[in-house]
Amino acid sequence: SETAHYPGLIDQLRAEKFDAAISEDPSGFGIFHMVGVERTALAISFTNYECTNAITQVPSAPSYVPSLFSPYGDRMSFWQRLLNTLFSFAFGFMMTSRVDLLHPIFEEDLWKSIENSSLVLLNSEPLLDYPRPTIHRVIEIGGIVTSAGNEPLDEMILALLLS
Repeated sequence: SETAHYPGLIDQLRAEKFDAAISEDPSGFGIFHMVGVERTALAISFTNYECTNAITQVPSAPSYVPSLFSPYGDRMSFWQRLLNTLFSFAFGFMMTSRVDLLHPIFEEDLWKSIENSSLVLLNSEPLLDYPRPTIHRVIEIGGIVTSAGNEPLDEMILALLLS
């Protein structure tokens, strides 16, 4: 928030006349609004989780998709599904509340700005993640990481990915 009010920054960014912008943080969309950038994309360094469902308008499926911090896998009992649903709503509420706190700083409906972004880039590998609903504007770009070195994949994993 202090970045948005740094003297001369918004004028300098506005003078650059950006065609598009990408942000991982919701406050970036407030800055995009202040600068006048209309074409935006959201990058998320996590896999698909509760807060991304609110942003992407992809239906949440807590009855069979584990919450980000859930101790359960995809084979849950009724009570585990119920607890997983509670985990999902609690974590989603916690994450989305942060966006609501930013509204007064930017004097902009950040939810509207984020939801209107053209693309959502997720650090998710669909072959390794739990199956879930998705939509066309969500692009899974899993495997984009930094590493100090490379090691060959285990034979079993390699066979699974290549089959």
